[in-house]
Formats: sequence, structure tokens, C-alpha cells
Amino acid sequence: MSNDNKYLEIIIKLKNNIGVFKGIEDQIIKTLVKDIRFLQFDMHEQIIQLGDEDKDIFIVLEGECRVMIDNHKTVGVLKKNQVFGEFSPITDTPRSATVKANVPSTILAFKIDFEILNSEVNGYALIYKNFVSELIKKLNLINLEKRKGTL
Repeated sequence: MSNDNKYLEIIIKLKNNIGVFKGIEDQIIKTLVKDIRFLQFDMHEQIIQLGDEDKDIFIVLEGECRVMIDNHKTVGVLKKNQVFGEFSPITDTPRSATVKANVPSTILAFKIDFEILNSEVNGYALIYKNFVSELIKKLNLINLEKRKGTL
């Protein structure tokens, strides 16, 4: 069994604890989730760098991470089973924050095959996708205004 298959089975086993996969059929996960890696990070080790253009999505399996903008200003804390890094691949934009481990952490990293996902979207699902894209744009604008100090 390849690592991807072994790791997919772990994701499927945990899917009801991970919001993004909750209620999703196993076969859909197997079709869309690619390049799965389990990563270990030491305390204060960087996971994502603001401005990077990679397209990995991450899930905290163990530990805790902090989300930072500007000069290391913490704007959020990520705990077990929380997903992060999804804005960049969904919107095809660079990373909007830096993420570091607060404590030694185990992180699941993967990519979504958006080419397949987008080709399989029906009209109803497309509405949801468009709503999510609009919400992400609004969140990014709010974050930008916070950085500028105008909000």
C-alpha cells in the first residue's frame, strides 16, 4: 500500500472529526486529496510563510499553532482538527499569514485536486463555491484593513 493510500485511510477514519471532510463520501476524498504528508514541527517552527505561493492545505492533528500577520502579531490560534492554509489554494493567491507551531505539533499536509473538483461542480454546488469565494475575499479585505489600522 502506498503512503498516499495509507494516509487516505487515516483521513477517512478521522473525517467526522475534521470539518472540511465531515459528511463527504470516502470515494470523493480518495479522488480529490493528493500528496498527503504527516509533518512534525518543533515549538516556534514555521509552517506557512506570508506571501508564499504553495498550495498545501493543513490540519492540526496534535499540538497548537498560531496565525500571525505583519511583525509577528498573533491574530489566531489553531487547535486539534482545525484546517488552515485553505485560502491560498481556493483563491489561487499567495499566503495571507504566517503560521508557526506554538508547541511541538503533528500536521497533516495535502493538496486538493481543484481541476477535478471544479469539473465536477454542479449548479447548486457552484453557488456554495461562489459564496465561499466571496466570503474569503471579504475576510482578506478585513485582514488588510486590520493591518493598515483602519478597522
